[in-house]
Amino acid sequence: MIYLDHAATAALRPSALEAMLPYLTEQCGNPSALYESGRRARQAVSRARREIAETLGCLPEELYFTSGGTEADNWALLSMAEAARARGEAPFLVSTAIEHHAVLETLRYGKETGLLDYALLPVSGDGVAALSGLDALLAKRPALVSCMGLITRPARCNRSENCSRAAGSGTFRCTATSCRSTVSCRLRAYSAKNCRISFR
Repeated sequence: MIYLDHAATAALRPSALEAMLPYLTEQCGNPSALYESGRRARQAVSRARREIAETLGCLPEELYFTSGGTEADNWALLSMAEAARARGEAPFLVSTAIEHHAVLETLRYGKETGLLDYALLPVSGDGVAALSGLDALLAKRPALVSCMGLITRPARCNRSENCSRAAGSGTFRCTATSCRSTVSCRLRAYSAKNCRISFR
């Protein structure tokens, strides 16, 4: 069988397996604990955070590790809505019609439960967001503009860049699954308040 779905999931690279194997076997420990194996685990997490931050061009303290992309999307969208509500604003988010289900279902859930309202930008057949309607949506002062980018195709990468320029650095978020394996991923170039990365 020829496997062609590496953008969805892939086997660990041998180098990644070699790096992780000690912490999956004899060096396991709670990184929040004070005992020796916990301290070693905490040091390993801190080292990984520094290395990834250097790769992405961000600060180590700006990185949060989650169990996966769906959790990260849920957290980002709902927390931005909660932050807007805490400021006394009606939470309003903007995204596009072909986002991942983790984004779209979170938006639908938020609206159904009264946590937020949202609008979706239409996209063309090649996956480029129609930004002509974005100005009107930005006039509503959205808490976040969330746009998929850097997934597998350059069109999506361009769509994310265009959304970033249109939305401004204050409200833009992008999802960047598999970015490191496909293009050079420097987060500052996207002026994003929040970016979800999944390495492959």
